[in-house]
Formats: sequence, C-alpha cells, structure tokens
Amino acid sequence: MLRHLKSLIVFLCIFSVFPANADVIWPSMYVTAGVRSLWSIIGGLIAEILIVKYFFKVSWIKTIVICIPMNLASVVVGSAIIFIGGLGVEMLLYPIDAIFGIGSFHWSHALAAYIFAIFVNTLIESIIMRLLMKNIKYKRIFWCLFGANAISIMIAAVYVRVANVHVG
Repeated sequence: MLRHLKSLIVFLCIFSVFPANADVIWPSMYVTAGVRSLWSIIGGLIAEILIVKYFFKVSWIKTIVICIPMNLASVVVGSAIIFIGGLGVEMLLYPIDAIFGIGSFHWSHALAAYIFAIFVNTLIESIIMRLLMKNIKYKRIFWCLFGANAISIMIAAVYVRVANVHVG
C-alpha cells in the first residue's frame, strides 16, 4: 500500500509542474472514439486477417482464431490506455507548445495521438499473437501488425472527421 502511495506522490509531483490549461482538447478522446467505432473495428479486422493470412501462412480458421482475441484486447484494453496515455502525450508536447505558441488544437497533437494509438494497439496485439503463435519471431509480428494497425487508425481518423464526432 505504501509503495503505491509513493508512486502516486511521484506521479503527481511530476505532472503538477505543468500549468492547468482549460482549453486542452486532448486529441486521444477523439482517437478512442474512432478506434471504438464499428467501421474502424471491421476495417482493422479485415486488414489484420489479410496480413496474418498472407505473412504468416496459416489457415483461414487459425487466422480468425488469432485475430478475434487480438482485436478484442486492443479495443477493450487499448482504448483505455490510449485515452489515459493520451494525457501523457499532451504533457510531453506541452514544452513544445510553450516554445512555439501552439495549443492542443494544433495538428501535431492529433498526429502524436494517432501514432501513440498505433503503437499501443500493435503492442497489445503482438503480445496476444506471440502467445498464440509461439514459433514466430516477435519482431516480425510487431512490424506486420504495425502496418495493419496503421490502416485501422487511418480508418478511425477518417471516421472521426467524416462523422463529425463530438466528445466531452
């Protein structure tokens, strides 16, 4: 219990140095909305099924058995990590904002949030795939899924823009 309290105090001390900004839009909220959309899930699932089938030469049944848990984990766990971790991305970008006089409305914040989402989903899915396919090298899994997740996140970005998603 004491160890967790120390970690919380350190966390609060680190992030309390950043001034409060009432206008922070937190682009990861939009990313999370896009990632959890039906279009993004279906598009990502199709991309990953094709990539797993083509690059790893497994049967269609095994491909589906691998891809469903990967996507379920990345939607459920990944959405929470992207949402909360996106605040950390904002905090990392704050010094750059202060130097150049830009805010969270700048396109660079959205780009950073989408790149963060690609890495989070890829990490989660590659761990699941590595557990399901033990004879495949992790590095190969990671970069193949990175490409599939980039497609999925692009679909999420288009969905957020076209559907005019509002958060908050």
